[in-house]
Parts: sequence; C-alpha cells; structure tokens
Amino acid sequence: MQIGKSRHIWMVTPEIPPLRTTGGLADAVHGLSHALVQAGHRISVFVPAHTGALERAVYEIARKGAVALVTPLPELKIDTGSVMHTARTLSVDIPINKGEGTAALTFYFIDNTDNNQFGNRINTYGDSDDACRYLFFNRVIAELFKVTFFPQYSILGKPDVIHCHDWGTGYIGYYLRHFMTNLPKIPLIYNIHNLGYSEQFDPTKFMTMTGEINPWVTSHHGLEFHGKINPHKAAILFFDRVITVSNTYKEEILSGQTPEPANRFAGVLQHYSEKLRGVTNGIPDHYGVDHFHTSRILPESYSPEDLSGKRNSRRRLQQLAGLSPDDTSLILSATGRWAEQKGTDIMIDVLTELMPTHNLQFVTLGSEAPRETHFADRFSALKDLFPNRVACLQFTDMIKPPTFTSENMEAVVLAGSDAFVMPSIFEPCGLAQMKALKMGTPPIANRTGGLADTIKDGKTGFLFDGVSQDNLAATILKAAQTRAKEPEKWEAMCAAAMREDFSWTSAAQKYVEIYEETLNFWGL
Repeated sequence: MQIGKSRHIWMVTPEIPPLRTTGGLADAVHGLSHALVQAGHRISVFVPAHTGALERAVYEIARKGAVALVTPLPELKIDTGSVMHTARTLSVDIPINKGEGTAALTFYFIDNTDNNQFGNRINTYGDSDDACRYLFFNRVIAELFKVTFFPQYSILGKPDVIHCHDWGTGYIGYYLRHFMTNLPKIPLIYNIHNLGYSEQFDPTKFMTMTGEINPWVTSHHGLEFHGKINPHKAAILFFDRVITVSNTYKEEILSGQTPEPANRFAGVLQHYSEKLRGVTNGIPDHYGVDHFHTSRILPESYSPEDLSGKRNSRRRLQQLAGLSPDDTSLILSATGRWAEQKGTDIMIDVLTELMPTHNLQFVTLGSEAPRETHFADRFSALKDLFPNRVACLQFTDMIKPPTFTSENMEAVVLAGSDAFVMPSIFEPCGLAQMKALKMGTPPIANRTGGLADTIKDGKTGFLFDGVSQDNLAATILKAAQTRAKEPEKWEAMCAAAMREDFSWTSAAQKYVEIYEETLNFWGL
C-alpha cells in the first residue's frame, strides 16, 4: 500500500543482489528497494559496474522473459587530481513482481571508459585503491545529479531523495553540499550498515584527488578523523539524516560501546545526534515456511498452530548433511559469514568443549570473510573430531537440486535445525536470526545491536550478555534443557518466533516517514 505521495528515490550502493553481494548491506538495499516499489515509489539504483554485474543484470532480465535494453548516458569528464577520467554510465531496467502486475528497478552502472575502476576487479572490496575508486564513484553520482537539469540527461529523472549506503557512498554529501553549493537542495539520507568498516585517505592525497583548498576540511572540525579522511565522518557531517540498521546499534555507537574503530565515532555522532535515526532491517515479505514448501524446498509445511511438520525438515537436514538420524539430539545451526566479529572462533571452541559430553549436532552454512580464511580448516577439524554429528557446508556447495541456491540451502538448514547460534561480538542488525525465527528456530545470541531488537529472551530465543565461552556454553545448555525437559515451553517459543513480523513492508514505511520529514525540512 502506497504511503503518501509517490517519490523518486536514488538508491546508491556499492552492492546489491543479483549483481554483487558480500553481506547484509546488499540484502538490505535489495529488500528496501523492492518494498518501496511495491508501495508505489520510483527507485533508481546506482551501482559500480563491477566485473560481471551488467551481465548478471541481463541474465536476470532474460530469466524473467524480458529483453534487456542497455542505454548509455552521455559521458562525463571527472578530474581526480593527476588523472582525468571519462565516466561512463549504462542504464537498464530489471523487472520485478509488483502485486498483480510487474514493475522495474532502473539500474545505472558506473565506471570509467577504461573499465579499470570497477570493471576489471574481482573484489567488491579489498583492493589497495578502494578509497580512490569509491571516491570516483561518489563524484560521478554528484555530477549525475548536477546534469539532471540538462535535457540530454532527462532519462535520469530528478530525484526527490538521494539515499546512500555505507562508506562506499560517504562522500556524496561532501560533493553536493560543499563543492556544488549552487545546486538546488536535495534531501540526503545515509545508512550506516557497519561503522567498523571503511577505507580512509591520507589528507594530502584526498586534497589532491578532490582539488580541495579549504583547510577546514582536513581539520578535526571537518573530515579529519584520527589523522585520516574518513567517509563515515564525511557522511555524518553533510547528510541530513544518518540511519543505523537497528535502534540498539544506534545507542551502542552513540555511547562508544562497540569495538574499535567504531567506538571512535561516538564524539562526532553525539555532536550530530539530532540527525540519527534507527530503523531495523527487514527480510523479504515472502520469507517463511509456506514459501519454501510451495517451492518444494521443504518437505512439509508447518505453522505456529501445528509445528509437527518441522520434524520432517529436521530429518531431511540430517540426511542431506550426513548427520546421524537422532531424534533426541539438539541440532544447532549457524549460517552466514565466518568471522571473528560473528564469534565464530568462540563458537567452535564451545562446541569442541560440549560435544563430548552432550548430545548435540551442528550444521554450519557459510563463507569465509576476507582476511579470515582459517575457519574452514577449523570446522573441518571439528567434523573430524565428531563424525556424523558436524556438517560444514559453504554457500558455493550444491547439495541437491533444487536446493542449490544459497537462499534455499539456508532455508533447509534453518528449518531443519532446533536452535540457531549467533554469538556476534557486535551486530548492527543481522538478518540470519530473523530468518531463523520465521522458520520457528529459536536463536541463541549475544544481547547486542539488532539481535537485542529482534529476539525476545525466553519467549522467541535465548540471549546472553557478553561473548565468552562460559556465556555461550551455558546458554546452549539452557536451550538443550528447555527442549528436553519443557517441550511445551519449547514449542511455545517456536510458535511465537514464527509469528514475529520482520517484513520489509513494515520497515519501508519508516523510511518513507524519514524521507517526508527531510523533504518537509527543506520545504520540498
């Protein structure tokens, strides 16, 4: 249902499925964009032209029975200090389902004409010049807004709001509010998906690449941040609203209760706290047991009123993952990135400690985070220690058609397990725990960020305070005892979990309210 006036929103992001996905940021932008289209708004998505991104878009269009029409925009000259780039922008519409009919997201792919900023790169992040190439991306977005007032760029359409996502877009406000001060004001919204990640500039390099001459910019009153130039700080200064992906994460970063380097932003966030809002991410409205049963991914449907069908999902997971067919064990699962932030090391240590003396089984489905490539070996060693009780799957594995897609594989794991383990040291939002809840699988998690906002301790899951081996082990055993000794309470928790509403429709309404608030502020 549309909320208020239809708006044209430029959604600027480093990644979005089906083009590029490294984590929750991409899924969040995808879910929000689709929900806004469903609500009657026009969404234009601006992305770097990463290697293979346009090809994936064309494939997605063909898969939906449409013809891909790729439209080039006039080229732009971009001065980045010692190098003059020629920016190229290609446009294509990707159809999406909208109620009874269809609509489309318009994508704009951005690179230079040499394709050496994004087009010849394997990595979305992790290259030595990330700060430079994403600064180029930001500058192109600002220039594209500037030329929307020229007839030859009418295809773009003037936006009502520019909504940017995380550090890869953090300098857009700097360009639009500092360099191009003669332009009409446009509401600028910035999402912090994870304050712990960003690529920074040496101040001299930044001034060279931007042509900046104002010494204020490189002072601590400006963009300087602990001796560097930081895109998150630039966004906090120049954007109208800064949105965190959960309310608890907002409070944590305001008070500095996050690990370095995120805790260093507390001072500047407190100074600009009136800009800060918290909106918890959603998951796709269709996500749930019925969808995956209808798609023939789950063997049987089940509901909060009748959970009996979950037993067949449990047996199927044991079969597919090579686990012993034990009805009395507690099957634990963990999906997503394997990383120190996610508490993966501690989780492996706790499982190594508990499994010799307790009837537990464990399935992980994930991928290694960049520069944290030891987890696959650690999980493999755990599997060797406890054969037929541990399964280590990666998102690239193909178990058995039609379960080979990552979403389908995750659904099989979440529906088939008894409890979901997510001992994140910090978690801005998290999506996996919401998916687990919709599958009737109570999470076991640290009380932080979005985990604290989406899991109700003792009602839909189990929360503990602070990530340690003792805390995680005690909470796993508490869950095991509840399931074994209090089956009625356990089933009530599973049923309550399935009834929770994490839809993007609900979250998108809150974003629209923020858009309108900012438009009203500018008198637009």
